[in-house]
Amino acid sequence: MELNRYQKAAIMAYNPEEYGYMLNLKGTALERALKECGDGFFQSIMTELSTSEGCTGLDEAMNRCASMVRDLGRVCEAIELDMPILPAATCNVSEKTFTANAFDH
Repeated sequence: MELNRYQKAAIMAYNPEEYGYMLNLKGTALERALKECGDGFFQSIMTELSTSEGCTGLDEAMNRCASMVRDLGRVCEAIELDMPILPAATCNVSEKTFTANAFDH
């Protein structure tokens, strides 16, 4: 396994301080680092943008990112609908702003 340009860009945008070291890994070392990183959201992003999952061009990478944003927006919306009205924190996803129970943090 080797990172493609979209995965590298994702690392640099998501959390380069924590995951930047992965830019220098390949093969089983990279697979192990991704598996053991402890960040499921990051793992999902990296999987969606992987060449082995069919992400081989800019259009496909952008479509996958847009799809992840829409999915996350629906999750925030569902959480918001299930929350009692309490002091809120905002969850900005795409062009919508969602609120979440501030006591959940």
